[in-house]
Amino acid sequence: TGCRLGEALALQWTDLDLSGHRMTIRHSLEELGGRFRLKVPKTAASRRTVLLAPLAVAALAAHHDRMTIEGLDHLPYVFVDTRGGFLCSSNLLRRHWRPLAKAVGAPRARIHDARHTVASLLVANNVPMKAIQGLLGHADPAITMKHYAKFTAELQEQT
Repeated sequence: TGCRLGEALALQWTDLDLSGHRMTIRHSLEELGGRFRLKVPKTAASRRTVLLAPLAVAALAAHHDRMTIEGLDHLPYVFVDTRGGFLCSSNLLRRHWRPLAKAVGAPRARIHDARHTVASLLVANNVPMKAIQGLLGHADPAITMKHYAKFTAELQEQT
């Protein structure tokens, strides 16, 4: 979806409507010095509802099933550590993101780079900038163009 890492880590099951293929971003998780704090996203545009692809809905449903099997389905948050607490972003990077990137032959990259990739792929597929802006939660489409949408070789050929 191109959401920010803090938005994903703050996601609660009540923020998801899997039958309606929707996710509502209501909070962001901030981690400072090993302490966690839920906060409201900084702009009104960041508080948004986005459509989920069928693949994402299936993955989230399977994740919920695993949490049920592990006895963690009573927890409000979608992504938790093994004790049911907030998921530490450095653990996520070390244990999951980097091994996954390596397994698929991707270069070492930050999770936030996936957000850039989402924006670039949407631009390359002629998705209207206003739609991309809304998906990413930007207040202004100029921010989306300036910071996230890269001028790809494919776009250059189309031009």
